[in-house]
Amino acid sequence: MAIEFTVPFTTKIYFDAPHIYKTTNLWKTPNKDILKYNDINIPESASNEEKSIIYALPDNLENLTITEYCQSKDTPSVVNLSGFTTLGYIEPTNAICIAASLTTFKSLNDEQKKVFNDLSREFDVDIILTEKPIYIKDILNNDANNDDSLYITLLGKISHVEACLPHLQISLDILDKTRERFVQSLELESYSLLPLCTGINMSIIESLSKTYHCNIYLPSFSNIPDDIDVTPTIFFSSTVKAMTLTAKIKLETHIQKIKENLFFQRFSNISPLKLLFIKNFYDKTIKKLMNKFQSFITVTESFIEFQSPSVAILDVVTKIFTIQVLHNIVEIQMIMNDTFKFNDNKNLLTNLFKISSESKISLMQFSDVPNQLVFCIDHTSINIKRDYVDSESASFTNEDILNNLKNLFNKEKLFPFMKQLRAIFEIHPDFEEFISGKKNGKLTRIMELSSCLLSLEMNEGDENMFLNVISDSFEDFQKGFHCFTDELPSEDSFFIPEVYHRPVIGAGGSVIQTTMKKHNVFIQFSNSFFLPQNEFSHIRYDNVIIRCPHKNVMGIEMAKLELKELAKNYSSTQYKTFLRFSPGQYRFILEHGNDYIGQIEKNMNVYILFPTEEPSEGYELEIRGNNDNSMVAAQKLISLCFGSEKELILSSKLNIDDPKLFIKWHNEIIIPLKYSLNTEVTVSEKLIRLTYHKDNDINVRQSIDLLNEYLLKQNNSIKERRNIEDFISRTDTPEKTGDDPTSLLNRNKHDAQNSNNQHNNYMSNNVNNGRNYNSPTKNRVNLNSAPANQQLRNSSIPVDVDMDRKKFNVQYPYTGSNNTTAHANSNNTNTNNENTTNTTSNNKFNNGYMYDHGYEENNTQNFSTYPYNLAYPQEGQDMNI
Repeated sequence: MAIEFTVPFTTKIYFDAPHIYKTTNLWKTPNKDILKYNDINIPESASNEEKSIIYALPDNLENLTITEYCQSKDTPSVVNLSGFTTLGYIEPTNAICIAASLTTFKSLNDEQKKVFNDLSREFDVDIILTEKPIYIKDILNNDANNDDSLYITLLGKISHVEACLPHLQISLDILDKTRERFVQSLELESYSLLPLCTGINMSIIESLSKTYHCNIYLPSFSNIPDDIDVTPTIFFSSTVKAMTLTAKIKLETHIQKIKENLFFQRFSNISPLKLLFIKNFYDKTIKKLMNKFQSFITVTESFIEFQSPSVAILDVVTKIFTIQVLHNIVEIQMIMNDTFKFNDNKNLLTNLFKISSESKISLMQFSDVPNQLVFCIDHTSINIKRDYVDSESASFTNEDILNNLKNLFNKEKLFPFMKQLRAIFEIHPDFEEFISGKKNGKLTRIMELSSCLLSLEMNEGDENMFLNVISDSFEDFQKGFHCFTDELPSEDSFFIPEVYHRPVIGAGGSVIQTTMKKHNVFIQFSNSFFLPQNEFSHIRYDNVIIRCPHKNVMGIEMAKLELKELAKNYSSTQYKTFLRFSPGQYRFILEHGNDYIGQIEKNMNVYILFPTEEPSEGYELEIRGNNDNSMVAAQKLISLCFGSEKELILSSKLNIDDPKLFIKWHNEIIIPLKYSLNTEVTVSEKLIRLTYHKDNDINVRQSIDLLNEYLLKQNNSIKERRNIEDFISRTDTPEKTGDDPTSLLNRNKHDAQNSNNQHNNYMSNNVNNGRNYNSPTKNRVNLNSAPANQQLRNSSIPVDVDMDRKKFNVQYPYTGSNNTTAHANSNNTNTNNENTTNTTSNNKFNNGYMYDHGYEENNTQNFSTYPYNLAYPQEGQDMNI
């Protein structure tokens, strides 16, 4: 079966401009392929001069329009074009511009020209040097007219340009003779290892670059060239030879370690049209996911493949990909009666193709099924700026694509030929109940409202579920389509320290229940204590998810702000312990004790504010906890993670900021002592600090002897030696910081109740989709008045719990010998029982807490409500990030 795709196509045409130097690999003379488009204003110089234009247009490009000029219309340097093509994915041309030293490159020598020409031929690009960034509009508009810089621009196919970029960057470092640079390269076996090298949110690269004072140039995550042979290579460049080599060795060792445990998953049951749509429009989204989750995602013509360093991260990235990409894409299958053929109606096809060229819409036709047409659209950005019924009457501006199709079909009088419309949505299996509702209440309600048939199915071998919206009426289909897209899940995830989860949830879930009802969202907490860490940074994974139907998406951000404010308020009531934390101690912990941080936070119920980058001198590490927890956790952290420290006071100041001295010290002292004697050395004016293992006294004595000998040669000496015995610098209680825990607790309780009352008053006048959210006021129990135990009372902020709802069960972790469980339900309202603590060793969540609250479903009132369920898994369970 032959398949023909019609997809939007965008590209750029680059014109020659005044330059210092340019290579001549892709420049060509404008010919009939480009001159036939009369709307393009070809400069006179470009039409006469040889090799004065760079472009790549498909042979069958149609509906070509100019969307933007760079510089002026009369003298353009870049013209942006759009249209549509039936050749599938066509790679556009692109430009990348970087600034360079004008002094170094204004007068090029033969060596420099040879480097540029070699890169041009190897990567099939062109390089042009100009005094202004004329090919990049944003840079041109913001140019500060720096007289000391020139601009080097790469021009060509987007994958070729991005593959060439790191090679150009390292070449510029080598060609810059104003300072000596040392260069190392690390070749990778595959592009799929790149996210493992960069770490989550580029944490590994940022850490290496700052710690070892080097530039690191990476290949592109996406847009991998398939028509040129390029080995993915990472380049390291620094003025310090030892630093360059060390950074390379550290990254190489990390790759060798992590690639031994890689996990894969493949989505293979995805239509070719949807794969093409993802490749055309979701490159930036996929790149962000790879960067955030340290995972590689590749989209081919037949499947999507994922690679991650752990099972937990693989599960998360595939789920988030499904939510952010596959959930947004819908295929609409249009079936006409057997006598109709789309190819016979040229005017209809032309107008459909014009819509495609202006919107994120792709079309697919089957040669042996002439009466069927398939659209692929992003329903979250369904509005388009123009409508084409014909070239003369574009009268439905800013209406969604379904309205445009309806108007177009009405104009062409096609409704009598329409047999069936079918929308196919792909849904992650975890959202089955979210989508369908209790006892399929949501889907039943949509079918009743729209007279559409809805079917939810998942076949053997499918990674996701498929929901079909089917109708033989365009109006019913449109109504059912919008009703269902309103119910699709939208969500956001972020990090709140685990120590704040319980107070944010509140006693009996009262706080989180109020937040969820007020903003019409679902909130889920999880722990991230046991997710993988590395030796380059301490990663804080997202551990809170806010989810709601798409129609309530505005509530997500408001709920997020509210949760963060609650956590901030509770934080101000905590005791704080501060530790002296040197740059050497930071590096030592990351290398030797990073995994203990999460374990201490979990066991001691504290939050360690570990810095995201290497701290400066005088930094204090803050630990927050209740009562004496922060002090106990600080002592545990020092015992398990800290290295011993010895400070050497010098007789005279070291000007380590001097470039020559900086290079000398790192090459001859800091790096050799680190890798020969396992000693971290930090230097600050008259102070040298050694950080080392507690059982490494022999190596430390050798380090001091070497340092003393080295200093004497520089007319300096060690004046004083002192061991750091106590790392705890100070403690702050809530009273010292101006916060009274009791008053803050009462204030938050009052605020939560007041907020709930305001919400109830609002909802009593504004019924949300038929459901009145007014809470009954009788039969309430105040858990703060119950003498359950001090641990429960101290940690709860709002405490009002509705007893007219279904029963609820709240389990809290206890830092003492036993876990604590507070029970309250319709059969147990005794608030005078002092003995409410018990051992819960057999509970499913005995290391965590669970809050479950379900509203009684009434499908006749509101098919969009759904049960709230918060689960905090223990070790070994699936963790949602």
